Amino acid sequence: MKLKKKASFYINSSGYLSISDIKRLQITRKFFSKKALLVDRDGVLNIKNKKHFYVRNISELKNNYKLINKLKKYFRKNKIFCITNQAGISTGDLSIKNLNKINQKIKLECKKKFNIYIRDFFVSPHHYDSNHFDRKPNPGLFIKSSIKHKFILDRTCYIGDDIRDIESAYRANTQCYYVGDEKLKKSQKKKYINILMKNLNELK
Repeated sequence: MKLKKKASFYINSSGYLSISDIKRLQITRKFFSKKALLVDRDGVLNIKNKKHFYVRNISELKNNYKLINKLKKYFRKNKIFCITNQAGISTGDLSIKNLNKINQKIKLECKKKFNIYIRDFFVSPHHYDSNHFDRKPNPGLFIKSSIKHKFILDRTCYIGDDIRDIESAYRANTQCYYVGDEKLKKSQKKKYINILMKNLNELK
């Protein structure tokens, strides 16, 4: 009887990792040693614009000092990367120039007031009706950030205030710490039971 050759495999969204030789072992170690923490922007790093769908310029920006202060010890222990939807670019409400100014202001204020360094911003400019892979709840920007900065998604956490944030973390195989006001339904709690973190002290 002739046996069919079979092989087991695992698709890692961060890229191919191996410890089959010294060179590859060193690369793999870099991925596993990175302590990354992913954060949403509007509703986490800054307060949402109550008068408009988007924060359109510096004058409308109000940093979320209360929440940042509460989470600062976790922010300081990890490398911070922001993943955010900014559909205002596609609707014409927000210019790329103003977006960059806003992000830079957030970065400077976090560094100045809390000694927190945001290393990179990953932005989806796609329309809110778009199902682009980079727009949350899709996981595209999670994967891009992990590849660029070499960290393992299932060894990190995303802090978000929207159900879409939880869903995007779920699709990216990433833990999620939910800080939103909307209560989860029983079906959602059941679906996300394996990725929702009750306490950031669980971060290693």
